[in-house]
Amino acid sequence: MSLLILAVAITGTALAYPVAIRTQQLSRYQIMAGAKVLELLDSFAQAGHGVASQQTEAEWLGQSTFTASPVDLERSMVKSLFDMLPLPSGIARRIDSDGDEIARLLDDGGCLFYPSPNPHQLGSEARYANITERGDSFTDWSGGTGEGADEAASHVANLVFAVVGCAQQNALPYHPCLAWPYYDWTPAPLQAWEIASWRAHAAANDPDGPWPGLVEAEAVHALVNPDTVQAVVGDLAQVAAYVRAAQALVAATCATVATPGGPQPLPPADLRTLTPPWPAADPDVYPPPWRVLATRVLAHAATMRTNGVLAASAPASAQEIAYAAATHDAALGWATRYAAMDPYDWGAARPLNRQIGWDFPLLQFDCFASPGHPDPIYRVPDGTGDVSWRVVAGRRPRWYPEARGVYATGAAPIPPNRRAIDESWGEASHFNLASRFAAEERARQIVCWAVDWRAYEDCESAPAAPLDARLCHIDSRGNQVTLAPVVAHPEHHLFWADAARASFPAPYVFGAVESGIETVAYKQLRLGWWGADRDGDKSFDQGPLPATARLRAATVARFVFYDRRVPHALRN
Repeated sequence: MSLLILAVAITGTALAYPVAIRTQQLSRYQIMAGAKVLELLDSFAQAGHGVASQQTEAEWLGQSTFTASPVDLERSMVKSLFDMLPLPSGIARRIDSDGDEIARLLDDGGCLFYPSPNPHQLGSEARYANITERGDSFTDWSGGTGEGADEAASHVANLVFAVVGCAQQNALPYHPCLAWPYYDWTPAPLQAWEIASWRAHAAANDPDGPWPGLVEAEAVHALVNPDTVQAVVGDLAQVAAYVRAAQALVAATCATVATPGGPQPLPPADLRTLTPPWPAADPDVYPPPWRVLATRVLAHAATMRTNGVLAASAPASAQEIAYAAATHDAALGWATRYAAMDPYDWGAARPLNRQIGWDFPLLQFDCFASPGHPDPIYRVPDGTGDVSWRVVAGRRPRWYPEARGVYATGAAPIPPNRRAIDESWGEASHFNLASRFAAEERARQIVCWAVDWRAYEDCESAPAAPLDARLCHIDSRGNQVTLAPVVAHPEHHLFWADAARASFPAPYVFGAVESGIETVAYKQLRLGWWGADRDGDKSFDQGPLPATARLRAATVARFVFYDRRVPHALRN
């Protein structure tokens, strides 16, 4: 009887071991999945750092690459901003899960991701730059080396992630043809784009009403502009002429008061003295752009008279100094009032020395038909075949200029594109970015599974996942439009260079289109035809499991997160 009791106890204990081991393993997976998701969402909260050095304007709708900048979490992961790399489709399709969740995700166009073997060190500093110099691998993820680090690496290597649930329609970072808002210093001279906009809006048939003072604005710009201001600074006669021309411009566009120093623009009325609702026609509440530009130029001219270059030979009088201070205060008051009141007035630049999130208008694509546009698709009329949705805003912007950007480093300016902007607007009633919503409408999930996909024989020879064409930083004309690589697959730093799988691709060329971009060899190299070193150990590995076998993934954890619609950064 004693032996029987002992045998039952030993057998029960032995049977409990696998359960205990699996429970402990699941706990470890959950800890590591939680740490990774916290890292993901922290990076996601300030994802604006991942969209630097990109073209933000295009001549026509459908040609802007920046409007494809990621706002959704999985789009950011596809772009390899957060140390997550897409699992090859051929491998992902062999993985089963509860309720066929992975299969349905893939059928809907989703993707499985695995943690990069070479994580970022600081912010968006990619580790792939050090791969050829240091044999970094998963050991760095755990912060050390040795048996504990290797064990942590093996657990992380078995984790795959996906974002499930329908995404919201996102706001646009900018209008595809005009990267508004523009910024400039206050005070500052008239820029070339500003005088061009003044000319365009001075016509009597301007839908928002003609701008006054064109003759005076032309005279001011002819005297001093960003190209000539340095030559004028030390010339007293030219500075005095600049002040007189700016005063004439203010007299033609603003209400002024006579002072010993000359005509001075009245400051904006204190909003606390005005009874809301404030009428849109009240220029004290919603100042017209020409008033903002005129007062800014006068402040620039008056303060130029007090500059240090002239101080030695012709120092400014106390009256001139007081006049410069008063005009500067008035200009800053009008500029800040203008910027604060209407994000859909695009006639004048916002103050560069006062940037806030409310400077940005709310824009989105209009994805639905309307009586005005039975076909919601806008077709670019330049023969390229580019198409786009039209754009809707909280209120249709007015007094917008033309784009002032260029397509690439050293390229010619974007051609005049007012026609494209005029034709870009969709049905205003379809705008919904400011509509009320329930919190659950914005809830999505990050799901983590554990599966030993590296056991497959083709874990490092399987071709890379298909590339999202929006990651190719070339426009419809074949021009490179950002300083980033032309084709940057998320796994590119791990790609094998050829069928021998003994070396990595050559470094990318930044700032110029790479030679041979249309050749088969180039595409095989840059699109991962030969697979990738997916464990980061710089050697070609093959698992024991044939590609015909199927694996079952175990659900590790689910994390609910807020799916934002508007691009933003939590901190800068």
